[in-house]
Amino acid sequence: MSKSIVCLPGFLCDDRLWKYQREILTSQECKFLDLRHSENLNQMLDQIDQAFTGPLTLIGFSMGAYVAQVFATRFPHRVEELILIGSTGSPFSDSEFKARVQTANTLKKVAFGGLSPKALQHYIHQDALNNEEIRNQILEMAAGNNTEMYLNQMNATLHRMDLKMSLNAMQFPITLIGGAQDQIAPKDKVEAFQRAIPRSTLHMIEGSGHFIPLEKPTELNAILMNALSKN
Repeated sequence: MSKSIVCLPGFLCDDRLWKYQREILTSQECKFLDLRHSENLNQMLDQIDQAFTGPLTLIGFSMGAYVAQVFATRFPHRVEELILIGSTGSPFSDSEFKARVQTANTLKKVAFGGLSPKALQHYIHQDALNNEEIRNQILEMAAGNNTEMYLNQMNATLHRMDLKMSLNAMQFPITLIGGAQDQIAPKDKVEAFQRAIPRSTLHMIEGSGHFIPLEKPTELNAILMNALSKN
């Protein structure tokens, strides 16, 4: 039976994030949302709500995983399955929150010009850093955002809530996927996310940083196909 799948990209990402997942997902009813043009969190949630009329399987990466969690806890009757990639399920720490506010203040004076190649060291594994195609894909996606897009995405998801208890009380299947060497959503925090939702299934992918869909597509696709075929 075909599922209605909605894919939610991460911060500064667009549908190019899913270039290696398209083939396996488009065999289902699947929409790859672009959250860059939403002005706030409610508009992001509206995009999900309007994607399909029936039950939804949500696949969210990073920021998109948080948006998926919010949608699932607000509208549990609309969710059939939740697959979260590169997410700790936790609010930002004080230092993370302050850093984002400082960046927002800076961007009021200096326009966003994309990610620097040096910044990629924090987002991807060394193997991916040595891969020109992966590097360019991430840099090109980031460069496709202007200052307004950057600030809207950041502000929409800045005040993050801890939704673990609410998610654990839901009935739909939850799959968590992390990169073992992810510096943005570290392994220990992803594992803590799973412990807070004992009924969830956790997959950690070795040799991957944060951008799992681009860094480890074969491994991720196998996990996705298994999860989608079960439920």
